[in-house]
Amino acid sequence: MRTVALVTLLAACPAIAAPQQLSSQSRAQQIAAAFSKQKHLVAEKHGVRKERYKDVRSEPMVKQDITEYSGVYEVPDWEM
Repeated sequence: MRTVALVTLLAACPAIAAPQQLSSQSRAQQIAAAFSKQKHLVAEKHGVRKERYKDVRSEPMVKQDITEYSGVYEVPDWEM
């Protein structure tokens, strides 16, 4: 009886763990969503109203070959 319960438990464990594994594409989507932001500020002072709106959208780019990520990364507006 114990062996049947043990075999059943071991057979069920991979089936339970499989949905928890995420593909690289879906994981990249989750990370990009964490960096996406929207901000809308309204300030009114002495009858003058100022509004600011900021929308930052992050989109992941997943490459199939990991060697395609190699290279020199630089920011064009930032000079050293």
